[in-house]
Amino acid sequence: MMVSIKPSVKNAYPPISDTIFYKNKSYQYQSRELGKLLSIRYEERYSWNQWRFEFKRETMYFGENDPCIKDIVLCVKSPTSSPTSLWT
Repeated sequence: MMVSIKPSVKNAYPPISDTIFYKNKSYQYQSRELGKLLSIRYEERYSWNQWRFEFKRETMYFGENDPCIKDIVLCVKSPTSSPTSLWT
């Protein structure tokens, strides 16, 4: 069974592993550019549960209590970055 997690009015999802994720914001995992977060789903599989993060460039799966979820970081625009270097 798959459960869609709905963002709040501010486009913020409920905290997952003490991390708040925002819909339509760009993220990075380790050195990979993931693009904008499209949705988060919670899937119940046989004997384990997992989180499914759907980004513009990639879909990622993490175990229910996987500490690596915290490695998904929000990309922040720096004042010196040019508009062509930003992800869309």
